[in-house]
Amino acid sequence: MFNRAQAFLFLAITILIVSCSAVERSSPLPTLSVAFEPDYRPSKKIIIFVHGLFGDPVLSWTNRAGISWQQLIRQDQAFERFSVARVRYNTPLLTRTSTIEEIATRVLRRLQDEGVFNHDEIYFVSHSMGGIITKRMLVALNRQSQKEKLSRVKAALFISTPAQGSNIAEIGGWLSSNPQLRDIRPADMNSFLQALENDWGDLFRERRPSRFPLSFCAYETKSTYGAVIVPRTLAATYCDQNPIAIDENHSDIVKPVNADADIYKWARARILETSNLAERRSLQYSLGKTPYNYKRGVIVEGIEWQETYGEYEFSVRNPNNDENISDVRLTLELPWALVKWQTISQQGCDGLALSQDRDNSFKVGNEHAIREVIPFRTNILNIDISRMRANALCRVNLILKTDSFRASDSAIASAYRYESDASAMSYYQKILVHDDGIAVSIDSEILKGERKVSVIMEPERPIEFPPSKNRPLTVEIPVSAIGTIHDLANPIKPLGAGFVLDDPHFVVTASSVVFDSGGNLRRLVYVTTDDAGLPVILPIEAYQPIPFTEIAIMKIPAEKIPQGILTRGNSEKLDSGDLVAYVELVLGEENKRVFRPNANRIERITRQNGVRTFVIRGPLKSEVVGGPLLGGGNTAVGIVTKVNLEADNRSTFYALDIQAIPKLPKLK
Repeated sequence: MFNRAQAFLFLAITILIVSCSAVERSSPLPTLSVAFEPDYRPSKKIIIFVHGLFGDPVLSWTNRAGISWQQLIRQDQAFERFSVARVRYNTPLLTRTSTIEEIATRVLRRLQDEGVFNHDEIYFVSHSMGGIITKRMLVALNRQSQKEKLSRVKAALFISTPAQGSNIAEIGGWLSSNPQLRDIRPADMNSFLQALENDWGDLFRERRPSRFPLSFCAYETKSTYGAVIVPRTLAATYCDQNPIAIDENHSDIVKPVNADADIYKWARARILETSNLAERRSLQYSLGKTPYNYKRGVIVEGIEWQETYGEYEFSVRNPNNDENISDVRLTLELPWALVKWQTISQQGCDGLALSQDRDNSFKVGNEHAIREVIPFRTNILNIDISRMRANALCRVNLILKTDSFRASDSAIASAYRYESDASAMSYYQKILVHDDGIAVSIDSEILKGERKVSVIMEPERPIEFPPSKNRPLTVEIPVSAIGTIHDLANPIKPLGAGFVLDDPHFVVTASSVVFDSGGNLRRLVYVTTDDAGLPVILPIEAYQPIPFTEIAIMKIPAEKIPQGILTRGNSEKLDSGDLVAYVELVLGEENKRVFRPNANRIERITRQNGVRTFVIRGPLKSEVVGGPLLGGGNTAVGIVTKVNLEADNRSTFYALDIQAIPKLPKLK
């Protein structure tokens, strides 16, 4: 006699067997096969059926009247361009066999050997555990070498698939040696299903350049001998639409009685709408340099040609033969500044308009009056088209100033919709520059998603500085406020300069003066000058680098403090073209030390680690590294941290904003 627990186990296994339409056969059958329907004919589209646990490639899909799902498809004119195939794999009741992982690997290999992936569109219809096998196959294709095959899979339909496992499978695993039961135990204690769902989620999020494969899910609502085998909670997985409830039990849900059955109409609609979507083609773009070479001064498209100009042609095309595209919004972030743009030709492009991203000018002046309005060039061009008819083509001529900035992340951002679909698509594609601007192409990979386009401006002509910037710079500094720094190992030639700032106990310099190229601390002395122009040698008591800058602070003895000191200037108001000064050490009469100020304008301002850096060109020597950048009077507005010596006896040097140096505390 069975006790209650044994009776429950027996009932559970019986339900599991009956629900998946087990069948015993006396004749041997192949343990794995892909069988094409008898009237199979080559086509570009194929639907593949994958049965479930203890299932059968024929009986699992056949209703009580002896009509199979596959027969309904062959009788449906909407599927006349589709082939049909069924997968068989071994799934015995009690004996040991292959795991789900092993089956998925073998089925995938068989599908490849049978040429299934030569089809343009592949659709999987999977029942119960067959959905787990299908999902595992698709995850295996989600790697770079197999992405082309994965892109051919347009949709997977999961019908009563226990994505989160099955409680009945856990019970059945106690009595059966079939490892497939253990593979579909509840997911909270099943690392195989957990890993599979994580991989499926990654595939779902990484689907590009297209949106395929799509995922659609359905589950049963009726019980099978008193138990709902796969309710909604166990069927939960990543799907492109909300899971659909079908009023059938676990077995009959894949045995549609006729073409009006809910499951057949649902699956039919999902496959046909996906096929229609797959046949759509995205807008096609091209960007290339024209073969013409113009001489300087020739009038081209209404402008006087310059040697630095380049002529390019951009085109956008709707490649669909029977699909209009509406509400097209293209934003071109080109590699260089735009000089001129105009439409060359268009066919089937309604409401075409070209525009820049913003007003083509900016104003220069002060708080009282606008002095002038200066045009600027931008690398942004907007193209708006209300409708692109089937096979429409639009061509635009672009003249770009190729010696200007070059945008490293130039791209095409696009948004549009197909007229038969209310939802809008948005993509962007990279614009690639080859051979230093000679050739331009567009990355073939479409990167789906939104992208914020930044506006890059270039003045059409150099901006003249206001007259106030031409005023002479007056520098009044005590000679004892500035000194040179020497290495005790070679004291003759100075390594650089330093200066006293804020507090007479501290000397500020560049860290490259204090540390050698290996990062080792040098043995240094600081040499300043007294009022008579004679050198005063001061030992260095301590060093402190300022983090994330190229600046170091040195402490000098309190009893030998120099009298001179520099104060901080108003560096925040400095701009390109402003006059600043730096100081060089020269030997005067009787070998007295003399510091000679030199004035130059700031060429440009950049940032390093968030700190403003002034770039200046002039006849400068490396010995001034660590010295002050002077802004008039006895004020320091920066510190020279780097000098690039050039062949023409001139140098480019870089000075960090004085604000990078923290306030130095006074010692008591």
